[in-house]
Amino acid sequence: MNEEKYISGAFWYYNIDLSVRYEIQMKDSVDGVLLQKALDTAMVRFPYLKKRLIESTSAFHLVENDLPVVVLNTCEPVHLCAAQTNFHLFAISYFDDSIFFDNSHALFDGRGRSGILHALIYYYCKFKYGEEVEMPGVMLADSPINPLEYEDPYAREIPEPKVALPDVAPISNVMYLPAMGLVRKSKTQIHHVRISEKQLMSLCKSSDATPNTAITLLMCRAIHKLHPESDKSIAAGIYCDLRSCLGIPLTHKPIVAAPLLEYSKDMYGLPFDEQNTIMRGKLMLATDENNLLKTARELKAWSLDVNAMATTQEKIAAAHKMWDDTTKGRTFAVSYSGRSNFGTCDKYLKAFFPQVSAFTMGMLLEITTADGWFYVTFIQEWKEDVYFNAFLKEVVSFGLDFDLLYSSEESGAIFNLQSR
Repeated sequence: MNEEKYISGAFWYYNIDLSVRYEIQMKDSVDGVLLQKALDTAMVRFPYLKKRLIESTSAFHLVENDLPVVVLNTCEPVHLCAAQTNFHLFAISYFDDSIFFDNSHALFDGRGRSGILHALIYYYCKFKYGEEVEMPGVMLADSPINPLEYEDPYAREIPEPKVALPDVAPISNVMYLPAMGLVRKSKTQIHHVRISEKQLMSLCKSSDATPNTAITLLMCRAIHKLHPESDKSIAAGIYCDLRSCLGIPLTHKPIVAAPLLEYSKDMYGLPFDEQNTIMRGKLMLATDENNLLKTARELKAWSLDVNAMATTQEKIAAAHKMWDDTTKGRTFAVSYSGRSNFGTCDKYLKAFFPQVSAFTMGMLLEITTADGWFYVTFIQEWKEDVYFNAFLKEVVSFGLDFDLLYSSEESGAIFNLQSR
């Protein structure tokens, strides 16, 4: 088996249980036979996603996997890297009118997932409804494969920042929500909400906001109103894509950072538009190419150090510590993957939800845009809905209509690594 040398995978290999699930609700019941046919067709375009992860005493090894990617008829958590899924790092399942897409972050992030996900939906709708469909930018089975699609983000030399920007001051005494008297659960509590795109964009236009800063601020304001006397800092981790600053726009491999934005005390009494102006400025500084290059260089150095460790257990411990330090250093996180354009397939889709296994994550807001709605998946480790309800109260206070689609308790994908 050919092993892939993958520097940037260190964090994700050794936090292998950080899985992601997307749910695509269709307007009709899902045909499993046609879904498997659609997946097989789409995989002709993405053979480099057929991988398996094998454990030895010194490392995890990413190797080729010639077994087919499977479609399962279940809504239950799937077993990745196991016989149920032919040992792949992603799998497709379905139940009733829903299609589920599970993957390990060791294989790809949201941007990397979009290629195979859109091709899958394209072919499924084409086969199911017997008509030609149009989807902008979709990568079809007969389109050429660019080797840069599977480039290791850290294989190239990362340039030094062109401009030495002022250091972003570290945020001290951060409010860590799991330490605020909440009872953690063994399963993740998830709420699926959709907010009118037209109304939210109107609010953004009148408030000098972007969807990212507006939703982040709504959450910050809600937390502050619940803890008005707290001396702790409210800090939001905003996930951002490093592809552009590294000059590798095509790679499917995970390459993200999550700089912190503080809802600082000097913002508390300001009008919403002024708060957004300040938060946008903080976001622009945190995501400036020079700061992101600095972050990427630090992440690469950390990855090289971890890969040089002698044993698998040492590497797992280092990756877990990094994740633990990251989550305890922020109040909540926001991941906005942007607009999902399914083209003419939109008329066959009812909803599109991101779901993430949030164990040891605290609280995360996953946001996507599709078919005239912002879908916000509110993910937390505890049963109490105090922060979720406070967020909805803020949403209503700005005249935004929302639908609570459903709430559930979820477990992420289960991992069963093989030994070499």
